[in-house]
Amino acid sequence: MPKTDPLIHRYKPTSTSKGLLARLVAKIAITDDLDACWPWTGSTIRGYGQIRVGNGPKLAHRVVYEIEHDVNLKKGQVVCHRCDNPPCCNPNHFFIGTQADNLADMTAKGRRSFGFAVGEKQGLSKLTEDDVREIRRAKAAGETLRSLAKRFSVAPGNIHMIVHRQTWKHVS
Repeated sequence: MPKTDPLIHRYKPTSTSKGLLARLVAKIAITDDLDACWPWTGSTIRGYGQIRVGNGPKLAHRVVYEIEHDVNLKKGQVVCHRCDNPPCCNPNHFFIGTQADNLADMTAKGRRSFGFAVGEKQGLSKLTEDDVREIRRAKAAGETLRSLAKRFSVAPGNIHMIVHRQTWKHVS
């Protein structure tokens, strides 16, 4: 893939710059290395940068792609990361595709599990398998759902489902 010097790299905002491009550049850790990841430093959702555009949030890497290529992405088009780094906003790391293309890329790189990820492999999990074992042990010893929930910073309903093996079934 040929490296290009992206617009966001060349853009030099002033102290009075306003507008979307200025707001984007202010939240991306841009370096002189065109091969490096340029992480988003603002707010994120599921690891991806987000920025307010119009009346709502948009994913920062999608906005960067649209600006760099002067296009409006269509519904169903996905901006995929070659670097597999969700906060990255370096346009040299992007390619356009569909969700099927993105899943095929994940599979080819060995990052896709078939079926649903469980336990610690599920990216949003707050607990570890050791936590689950401790929860079950402590509950069997008489600790309350409420105190366990507070100790592990999860809802009492989560503790109930763990204890009754409705979740984390794979942990013995």
